[in-house]
Amino acid sequence: MCEEFHCLPSEAFREWLTLPAGLLEDILEAKSYAHAKAIVDAKDAPKSQRYETPMTQMVEQIEMAIVAEELRNHG
Repeated sequence: MCEEFHCLPSEAFREWLTLPAGLLEDILEAKSYAHAKAIVDAKDAPKSQRYETPMTQMVEQIEMAIVAEELRNHG
């Protein structure tokens, strides 16, 4: 959390104690998803910048599900 939010461990711990349970973890997951989405969207990026992670796989699965749903709804 400290690296992600650029703060001291004591600050991160204080925030973790005061915020609703799971909020910081949800924010970290959303940031991770956004980063993975940018990687997936950069299909023209050099091969050295493209890599597969569980989160990029999730992004691709969600995108495929959205396309499949659109095809079902709009034939």
